[in-house]
Amino acid sequence: MSAGIKPRPISRINLIKGRDTFPVERPDFKSGQGPPCGPGWVRLPFSSALQVVHALRIILAVQSLIGTTAIAAPCTTSTLAAYVGLGAAGCTIGSFRFSDFALLTSPTGSIPFTSIGVLPVSGTPGVIGLDFRVGASAGPGVFFDNLISYRVTGIGASINGASLFITGCSSSGHGAVTTVENLCVAGLFTGADGVSGCSGTQRDQIVVDVGGSADPPVSLGFLSAAALAVVTDIGVDGGTDGTGALAFASNRFLVAPGRGCSARACVGVADGGRFVRALRISQGATHAGSKASLNPVDEIAGFFTFELPFIR
Repeated sequence: MSAGIKPRPISRINLIKGRDTFPVERPDFKSGQGPPCGPGWVRLPFSSALQVVHALRIILAVQSLIGTTAIAAPCTTSTLAAYVGLGAAGCTIGSFRFSDFALLTSPTGSIPFTSIGVLPVSGTPGVIGLDFRVGASAGPGVFFDNLISYRVTGIGASINGASLFITGCSSSGHGAVTTVENLCVAGLFTGADGVSGCSGTQRDQIVVDVGGSADPPVSLGFLSAAALAVVTDIGVDGGTDGTGALAFASNRFLVAPGRGCSARACVGVADGGRFVRALRISQGATHAGSKASLNPVDEIAGFFTFELPFIR
């Protein structure tokens, strides 16, 4: 034992392993004195042990939450059918979850596109979105159309604008290409058709290619919202004697200024955005953490710290 460090008295608390009782030494955490911890046991005063038990209960509660809260994987280029199969879990682009993809009932007389691809977009700072790859051409008497609905939910972030545009489009005669975007800001479409009865604020925009002339991109702004319901209606119509063709229809969303977080660094309790923040338990006090780790950290020389995932 080092000179000048007096041994501390030994007391017993019942640490039961089978039928045995083990002695637990009482190190002086404030001064750093006392014998070091053994390899198999953390030697604590009984009061500190109770604090650790309390901290472990919090950790277990958070682990249970993490286990029951779906943390979506990043969105990847795939088919619309695959996106529909993601269901409510969806996938993420930056700090946003895209989920609940569905095909709504198309207009009478239309036929669905053979295949639609979905490409996530996040290359421009502050802008996220989806490209719908259609790659379809319609001749006289042919009308392709699909209504695609989905939700966008911020993970510690919000949206305050949207834009819509089409690329690789053409039309002739009475043919036309149309893409309509219906937004329900901070709400849902509650109507049976999936595109009416917005419970929030509805905003709409449209782009067309008629007579060989395509509209430029359109955009609109709105108050920041953590969630949007979106319906994109894509149509390629050859008309009675014309043609229409379309490569891509694109939805873009403007990320409102502010902090967000990676979906894997955030554990959402609800779409609205309650989150588990770091907790720092030190000698019975609980504070907001300043960093985070997925593993508890026991700092023996002075106090105990347990750090949990949090949003920065």
